[in-house]
Amino acid sequence: MKKVFKIFFVIVLIVCSSCEENTFQDFDSEATNASLWFEAKQLINERKYEEAIDKLTEVGDDYKLQRSNLIQYASAYAGFCGLDLIQLVNDSSSLGGATPIEFFMSVFQDQTPDKIAACQTAIAIIEDNVSEIASERNDEENIAMMAILMTTIGSGLNELFDPDNDGVLSITHNGTCSAVNISDAHTALLGSYLSKMFAAASELSVIDVLSEIKDQVTSGCDELSPIMDFCSAIDPLTYTPDQIRGVRSILQEGQIFGMGSCTSSPNSLINCICI
Repeated sequence: MKKVFKIFFVIVLIVCSSCEENTFQDFDSEATNASLWFEAKQLINERKYEEAIDKLTEVGDDYKLQRSNLIQYASAYAGFCGLDLIQLVNDSSSLGGATPIEFFMSVFQDQTPDKIAACQTAIAIIEDNVSEIASERNDEENIAMMAILMTTIGSGLNELFDPDNDGVLSITHNGTCSAVNISDAHTALLGSYLSKMFAAASELSVIDVLSEIKDQVTSGCDELSPIMDFCSAIDPLTYTPDQIRGVRSILQEGQIFGMGSCTSSPNSLINCICI
């Protein structure tokens, strides 16, 4: 039986725009950056994400890459990709027994390549300027990463397997096992996103309910043979053929985490392993 999948998290945006004033030139630059930053924040609040991104390009790197500003910076790109935290929380309370992948795909629809690229930019903003390692990020950064990764995963899978957003998968039994439908490189990238999401969840100390998603998915990895277990592999370039097969298998099962394209009965992971 599928577990009731619920997600609840809150991101507290803390924008620190105070810096020490050394010269009038520095002060003017800081004031300009702070003004542009405020305008970008207003645009994000109004969900005018493309305008916010344009505004942020005018902000100096020394300002927008301050650690306290990174989440707001990333949120402009994540918003353009489709992330709406309030809607995400509301949607998560009414999906009954949907698996995580089914949930992600139902929420993040109508995606385009430029929107998916924006999600990847949001991930890079946090990873490149804080860390790719979840244990080196704080709770706020890990919550943001989880939300952005959910959006990226759902968006990418929709583009591949439900391009018309009608809720009906465009693949059949064992469809995710074929490189014709999803390449090895794309599968490894998706696996790395899943692994990063699990790692972020495991580091959270303030919102325990998020551990449910990690428990659901890592229980799936526990059912994989050790050579197929990808759940701690965050670098897609290191994925072995067996780990790629593990990602493909988890995608198609329908009891723990996947999209349920496997038609075996029951469509549990043990019955849906890609050969």
